[in-house]
Amino acid sequence: MLNRLTLRLCFTASLLHCFTANAQLEALRYDANLSAQPQWVQLMYSANPDPGAVIAAYDAYYANNPFVKNSHTQYFKRWKREMGHDLVPQDPAQLAAYTQTTRDYLDATEDLLQQRAANWSCIGPIDWDQVPW
Repeated sequence: MLNRLTLRLCFTASLLHCFTANAQLEALRYDANLSAQPQWVQLMYSANPDPGAVIAAYDAYYANNPFVKNSHTQYFKRWKREMGHDLVPQDPAQLAAYTQTTRDYLDATEDLLQQRAANWSCIGPIDWDQVPW
């Protein structure tokens, strides 16, 4: 009787473990039948995708087609979020312009921070705990 209960408990625990373990895994790429997908999907799943080209192809595709949420659009959102704000172009001409633009932005930010530097002084109350009883 105890062996059956132990066996059932182990089976249930292993079954639950399998379901919870698979629920936490995220499919990294959905590249089944890639040749039948739009160009932006093919670019995104290529070996070394250019973020600017993929985003431009995505925008061009959905400018002419109705938006349909699917696994590729979800992966596209994750892919863009993973890159963050550091979208460095791979084209040499764009890279030179990007480097200069980034430098100009950082210099302007530094100048703005220096202009905002303020000299603070205490305006009171200074003697807040000096109450005579």
